[in-house]
Amino acid sequence: SAWSYFPAVANAFPPIAPTSLAPDGVARDATSPVVFSWRHRNGGDGARQSAYELRWSTNGGATWTSTGMVTSGAYEHTAPAGTFTNGTAVQWQVRTWGVTSVGPGAWSPSSTITFSAVPQVTLTAPPPVQMSVPLTASWTYVQANGSPQAQWEARLYAATGTDPTSPSGIVETRSGVGSETSTTFEYRIEDGAYYRVEVRAQSGAGLWSSWVSADTVVDLPLPAAPTVTGEYDLCTGTVVLHLGSLPPGMGSARSDILFST
Repeated sequence: SAWSYFPAVANAFPPIAPTSLAPDGVARDATSPVVFSWRHRNGGDGARQSAYELRWSTNGGATWTSTGMVTSGAYEHTAPAGTFTNGTAVQWQVRTWGVTSVGPGAWSPSSTITFSAVPQVTLTAPPPVQMSVPLTASWTYVQANGSPQAQWEARLYAATGTDPTSPSGIVETRSGVGSETSTTFEYRIEDGAYYRVEVRAQSGAGLWSSWVSADTVVDLPLPAAPTVTGEYDLCTGTVVLHLGSLPPGMGSARSDILFST
């Protein structure tokens, strides 16, 4: 007989609420662009994302700002720098379309971003010429929104030869938690050698400052000439030399004594 047929009707469904929202629970600087991303989930009809809408509210407010329906299959949206304000918390959601005529799916659960300025660190030590040991790094910390320093990292490089702009490698790394703004390196620095110090700090919001650096050359002052007196020992026929004490502050953890006759 002839073939009989029935027209096949594909049912379309709204998508399920998107998942895997990012960023979530982190801090960002509002002076930089923010990239929102998510995962589209079809409603069982296999339809790919055809459009999305993203919305946000500030500090838990009831008023939402929306991008409107954006025709795109991309699972991300970039908000230009300056869209948000440092010192605020933003809750955001997204919903997507599969088959456009069916309508959008449900809104995703809210994710949160805290906007905060990146902290600024300025090195105040070491000086260009280091005239004492050991070597100490000191810095100032500033954060525009009043977020305190949470932790810090410091690195010491030994330079190659006499070129302070060409550090050969890290010889010591130090770190700490809290508001401390100085640290003393344990590495034994050498007279006449060049070193580079780098420091960065993290705010309580979780944002790190940029690394800041300072170059220094070690130029330790020569010790003062000691006084020497001789005492003749008649019994042994020898002379005992007595060295006068060095002036205060001229001592060091390690010293060498050279005699000449």
